[in-house]
Amino acid sequence: MKKNVMCFALSMVLLALVSSCSTVQKPDVLSKQQNNMIATKSNTLFQNEKSDKQLLINKLVTAFADEWMAGYQYWMAARLVQGALRTDVIAELTQHYNDELRHADMIAKRLIELEGDFRMFPQDWHHIGGCHFDSITKSDVVTVLRENIKGEQCAIDFYQNLLVMVEGKDKESYDMVLSILHDEIEHKEDLEKLLKALPVHNNV
Repeated sequence: MKKNVMCFALSMVLLALVSSCSTVQKPDVLSKQQNNMIATKSNTLFQNEKSDKQLLINKLVTAFADEWMAGYQYWMAARLVQGALRTDVIAELTQHYNDELRHADMIAKRLIELEGDFRMFPQDWHHIGGCHFDSITKSDVVTVLRENIKGEQCAIDFYQNLLVMVEGKDKESYDMVLSILHDEIEHKEDLEKLLKALPVHNNV
């Protein structure tokens, strides 16, 4: 009888220990599952849609090339432009040059996060880019402003379409594109104001 009681007591102790161990382990398992879910959500890179992710990478590579082309165009124009309000125009073009390079840096960082390859040479910009900015064939202020307004409109159209593409799928890219789009709209408006300030802009 005593042996049976002892065996029963020992069984209960072992059962309690096993139950205790199981209880301790469950939170760890749940914690790992939750961490994996959080990591997946924070990544937001079209996890189950590889084709969409690659499409985004391709679009951002195009944007990267365009930003460098736009930056070069602004840099060159700021040094060649001639005519009325030249000082104001140079200041505006220089600011836009700095903004375009900042955009290129933002896009490069996002492409690195997406594991995209954006290596290219300046001679590749025109082939990879989508806006194909006009060459600076004339240095008069009206022509320079009109060429850059045309380039900004192309950039606005591109980023508006890209914004729709990533909306609800990739918050990081969405926020970045929205920020760049805001700058491009502001650039176009600033250039148009300068153009309207020229008394002869309609006659050139």
